[in-house]
Amino acid sequence: MSLFTNGILLMKTAQNLWRGKKKWKQEALAHTDNYINTAQKNHDKTLTTGIFYKLKDYPYEGLFAANLVANLINYKLTPVERRLISKAGAVLALGDVYCDDTNISFEKMHLMLEEPHQADPINSLDRLFLEIYKDLLIELDDSQQVFFHRTLIQGFEAEKNSRKLKDPNLDASKVKEISKNKGGISLLIYRSLMHIPLDEKEREVLWLAGAFTQLIDDLFDLRWDIEKHTQTSATICTSFGDISNQLEEHFSLLVKTLKNSQLNQGKCREFAFVFYVFKLGADAYINQLRTYCDERIRTEQILSLSKKQLHFVHFDLSNVTFVLPKALRFIY
Repeated sequence: MSLFTNGILLMKTAQNLWRGKKKWKQEALAHTDNYINTAQKNHDKTLTTGIFYKLKDYPYEGLFAANLVANLINYKLTPVERRLISKAGAVLALGDVYCDDTNISFEKMHLMLEEPHQADPINSLDRLFLEIYKDLLIELDDSQQVFFHRTLIQGFEAEKNSRKLKDPNLDASKVKEISKNKGGISLLIYRSLMHIPLDEKEREVLWLAGAFTQLIDDLFDLRWDIEKHTQTSATICTSFGDISNQLEEHFSLLVKTLKNSQLNQGKCREFAFVFYVFKLGADAYINQLRTYCDERIRTEQILSLSKKQLHFVHFDLSNVTFVLPKALRFIY
């Protein structure tokens, strides 16, 4: 029975990751394209190609994540919520840019979040951020304003703390805390845009799920973070085995929390399965890196890897044959 159930879940997950990606990407862009197109026609050098890439990527990822959360709580997103979540993805994309790639003061960033109508944009990045953010706030119901704003400020604080990751002497436990919190708050921001109450158990589940995706992102960004001299949950590990164990421990905690929640356990199993597939994908990537590197993570080896060696093809035959049998044996 478990094998059959896992097979059905695997096909559903693969369809969402493959075919659903195109659908959600098109929908997300439909809600944000007008901002992007206008900005592309007339902007200064503060809007780079990389920023426009993020603006097309984050809204889709937000919509994908929100659909996972909605399925977990047996809720159907409304058209308005989907539009707001897409815009929130664009806001988070630009927030990342501010914190990671600019020298903006925390005071100015806080002002734009707290009083966007009073903020004075000085460049194209400011104008684009404020335009999307103000439109999002205008469309929000009064009942959602407090929850969304409070969660967004928490996300800003997490991003602000991520600047500390440039410190090579930052304690490893602090690095993990900052990395996990940065990811943990992201799902809660999207959740705050749904018209349904959130209890503490669900909050804990979503924080752990978001933190788990950040750990995976840190793995896939290992080479670039080393190059940028940024500490992450992956760069502080001394071996690929350490990264794998870190992911396994966090996933186990996520499953334990799901089981202890008041959420429908059938939905919890589906939710856990998706994140298990994510973990297997991360394990497959670790195996890929091991073919070019020693088990011990060495800076010089990681930096010497080519783009082709670093590129991970999800539906490559070797990766599918690695993930498939393990996914079918999933136990919740």
